[in-house]
Amino acid sequence: MPAKTFSILITVLAALTVVGPQAAAQPATDLVLHFAHTDSDKSQQEIGTLIRTISDKDITVNLAPGTLTVHGTADQLGLAQWLFVGLDRSTPVPADSAMHQFTLPDGSENVVRLFYLDRGQTVQQFQELATMVRTVIEIRRVFTYNDAKAIAFRGTADQMAMTDWMIGDIEKAAAGPRPHSVSRQYLLPSDPSDRRNENVTQIFYLANTPTVQDFQEVATLMRTIAEIRRVFTYNTPRAIAVRGTADQLAFANWLFNELDQPTHGAQGHASALYNFPDPSREGAGATRVFYLQHMATPQEFQQIATAIRTSAQIRRVFTWNEARGLALRGTLDQIELAEQLLKDLDPADFPKGQ
Repeated sequence: MPAKTFSILITVLAALTVVGPQAAAQPATDLVLHFAHTDSDKSQQEIGTLIRTISDKDITVNLAPGTLTVHGTADQLGLAQWLFVGLDRSTPVPADSAMHQFTLPDGSENVVRLFYLDRGQTVQQFQELATMVRTVIEIRRVFTYNDAKAIAFRGTADQMAMTDWMIGDIEKAAAGPRPHSVSRQYLLPSDPSDRRNENVTQIFYLANTPTVQDFQEVATLMRTIAEIRRVFTYNTPRAIAVRGTADQLAFANWLFNELDQPTHGAQGHASALYNFPDPSREGAGATRVFYLQHMATPQEFQQIATAIRTSAQIRRVFTWNEARGLALRGTLDQIELAEQLLKDLDPADFPKGQ
């Protein structure tokens, strides 16, 4: 056998008990694969773990020097072989926008995709992207291979279609921040249950958060004020992925356009009033952002935020230190009281009589 090539040996093991819905039709077999391009034990182990994670928890994967043996049904071995060929490659593997897909014959989570995403990013940046996609789309089986900057996803056809869209949009900006912009909205099929239909997703790109801390503060503010469960960030392109209801995404868009501005000026001011429809909160959907530009230190700014929260009894009070932005959400009466309090606490920004 020529050096640096892989061979496949399938040995049928008769009279074995096989797990899984296809057990009666598919006896267990062994698939022995030889690494052609992956030399290190760590990388070989990583590929083996990926194949086990994505293929099925019931398969067995064993590593020996230069080889990987998989034990499972014919369908599982077909997927394992496809993954192995896709991962045992000379690195670095160039970024590739082509679709690499394997479809299993049955099961709901029967679509597997491989993405090659090496654009010179660090392992941490690569892992951030994988975490964002996994958590927003709620894909159970995701595994990364750091050497090749490859990610394997396994899920439903709807999840894989959304994965294509999400990675495609983010990868346009992976090299760094891009201008203030937002992706189109992606709609998943409606949820037939009675829970809130959180099937709208959008990606926001911030252009005016110079540090990672600023960026994270804005993301936290958007998540908490709008009460959105799924808000995840990718620091390098300053991307925030938001998934929620149509009303929550409309609110997120308003906050994004309000907060991500090149400058908020030298004079304190307040945003327009935004009314978020939230009948379960007894009308606590009125929202405004106040900018306290004359606060010299973050400590002074935070003291005023605490005073407003306590005196106006507003539960949702969130701050952005860099812009001295104070976001308040409550009843209309609470927001009006907060504005009056600011005239006493910060007359330089909010003089009385105006």
